[in-house]
Amino acid sequence: RKREEEDRGNDPEFKKEMERRQLEREKRMAEMREQWAIQEQEYELERSFMFEELADQVDIEIHRYTESCESHPYLERKKVNSHGLRIITEEFTCENLVDGTAHPQVFRVGDLLIPLYRKDGYIASFQTISQCGKYKKFRVNAQKHGCFFVIGSDNLEEEEEILYAEGYATGESIYQISGKPVVCCFDAGNIRAVLEILRELYPNARHRICSD
Repeated sequence: RKREEEDRGNDPEFKKEMERRQLEREKRMAEMREQWAIQEQEYELERSFMFEELADQVDIEIHRYTESCESHPYLERKKVNSHGLRIITEEFTCENLVDGTAHPQVFRVGDLLIPLYRKDGYIASFQTISQCGKYKKFRVNAQKHGCFFVIGSDNLEEEEEILYAEGYATGESIYQISGKPVVCCFDAGNIRAVLEILRELYPNARHRICSD
């Protein structure tokens, strides 16, 4: 049997057939990769449209249902200060535009609200934190990737050094110690995206990560 397999492997016609099959497989894989790329582009385009539409809605929600917050039980527990934070003064809900079967997202009176900004300075989303600090959530369907909140500076272009942290309480604690502006990225997975954006915008500054 081994001899037969060797003879078959040396058969020119057999080799030609194997090559043809290999080319067909490669062609099918190339077609599948192209289809995946097109689907990914369509998905990203739809997400971009949704993010743009929701950015306006988020801005309305923040101005309609919140007010400036100087003190909050969560901030007091963490021994940190408020830098442009908000507090929810009227309960409101947000529908899940992607999953129509999901329950609406409910935001409660008294929860702390932290705006998430895009690189162009517009608000894209927000994070809320309950008074006990146990419950944190982001606005459903809104953009989070690449968005951030800055503590200690109104113009990062003037800063020589920019620090990066995850959560707000950690970022404000670092600001208290260092006196340098801190960019809150909200989670470790978002630090790289925010860092790449701001390093391109402010190439002359020193960028230092202070992650958890």
